[in-house]
Amino acid sequence: MKVLLLNAHSPQNAGDLALLEQSLAHLQAAFPHADLSYVINQPEPAAWLPANVPYIRSIHEHKTNLIKDAPKSRRKWLMLGLAIWLVSISLIYRWTGLKLRPRATSAWRELLDHYFEADVTAAIGGGYLYATKAFDLNYIWVWLGVALPVLMGKPLVLLPQSFGPVTGKLNQLLLAWLVNRSVLAYAREERSQQYLYNIGVNQPVHVVPDVAFNCPTVEPAQAEAYLARWWQPAKRPALVVGLTAMDFGIQHPGSGFSHGQRYEQALLDLIQHISQRNDVHILVFAQCVGASEAEDDRVVARRLLAQLPAETPITFIDDRLQPAMLKQLYSQLDLLVATRLHSAIFALSSNTPSFVIGYLHKSAGVMQMLGLADYQIPIESIESANLISAFDQTVAARSLIKSLMHSTIPSLQSQLARLPSQIRAAVGNWLRGAK
Repeated sequence: MKVLLLNAHSPQNAGDLALLEQSLAHLQAAFPHADLSYVINQPEPAAWLPANVPYIRSIHEHKTNLIKDAPKSRRKWLMLGLAIWLVSISLIYRWTGLKLRPRATSAWRELLDHYFEADVTAAIGGGYLYATKAFDLNYIWVWLGVALPVLMGKPLVLLPQSFGPVTGKLNQLLLAWLVNRSVLAYAREERSQQYLYNIGVNQPVHVVPDVAFNCPTVEPAQAEAYLARWWQPAKRPALVVGLTAMDFGIQHPGSGFSHGQRYEQALLDLIQHISQRNDVHILVFAQCVGASEAEDDRVVARRLLAQLPAETPITFIDDRLQPAMLKQLYSQLDLLVATRLHSAIFALSSNTPSFVIGYLHKSAGVMQMLGLADYQIPIESIESANLISAFDQTVAARSLIKSLMHSTIPSLQSQLARLPSQIRAAVGNWLRGAK
């Protein structure tokens, strides 16, 4: 049996890498004797990727390479023609078994062979099936990369993820079509489940937590030795606060987000507010360092630090870190202020209280599922006053949050432990029905 995991993004985003590692682990547990491979947008640096599991670059990357040298006026037409070609060869394969492929030297041939030869496919978790406008080409190409196996007549499992919001009736119909034709669909929070039902999904959507709640960690001594390279206090301060930031507007250019300056000013004012406390230190982490400059959290972190007084008790961990190290470092904090959702997931699953600056509805949905809806603010409505107030509220509630996570996280992890057997059963039933 050949199993193909779809739509991994980049190992330079620690959240994406954790999703890839844990998704592969669940699929290996579900199908222990299968040949497993995955499709990824940006595999560099390859040394960070899971060992001994082959990968292939995604449809999105092949499309980008195809059109990059074309005149801008022709790009949309090239993409439209390419999409029609992909849909056509998928349906022809489904109806006749004929594999229409480009010449042997084409990179497309290797990619399509992975799709043609897969017996089972699964779409990685995360939050990528959303559209910010009615004609959203990025959404169409993400959707197409996940939908091709369904068009080919192959079983598709949608691993725990957030769905929507999706602007435009056609985009909503495409998403509902995809979920309705999956073998098994998981939402990682109830908001996504309800959203799917509202746009016309009529098959069960199961709520299961983000697979990164199962992310392993390095040993505490290893993280302590690493942190000592950046910060060596004479004694540990009474309050150690972590911070992750991102440039949401430049990373999501079609979102219409225009409050980047207000967001960064609120973070600066929060840092100044924290600094006024006695015996405190702030650690800034880069949860994501690529694959593009727009996705590199170090850019916004450096911009913030450049505006702070020299005496500010703050240290920027200006390094690329893998999920297991980040999770252990977050576990040594007293509190994390997180814009990157998976930084909060790493921290909360390590019993570190966290406050989230949320974007899309995935952040609010995950925090609501954890019983922490009061500890997040939408990035669109952030201001210095409400961020500082929320921080103070979270500091005061640290014991309550730790107690809640102590009882909640093991339950979430036990749900994830059942995922492989559920996937195996659903796919087995589908394959027997197909025969």
